[in-house]
Amino acid sequence: MAGIGAPKGNDYATKGRLFRETLDKSIKARDFHQLRAGTDALMNAVEKGEPWALAMVADRLDGKAVQQIDATVDANLTVEIVKFSEGK
Repeated sequence: MAGIGAPKGNDYATKGRLFRETLDKSIKARDFHQLRAGTDALMNAVEKGEPWALAMVADRLDGKAVQQIDATVDANLTVEIVKFSEGK
């Protein structure tokens, strides 16, 4: 199966890894007050009912919803794509 994985030049995983490594360094350096300030700001936004904050907390607690794409091709090579996003 050709083309498994990210396309050439896609560096999203690297960016995520850099963020994670930087966060780990801060936590290991016992710089917890910055982490606490960030989580307090997030929870304040949740209390205000900010949809982005609610979604972020739900995604972290429950995991992101699975997305499914169904595609069918008829005899005339017409393609119909239906995208589902469960739970949202």
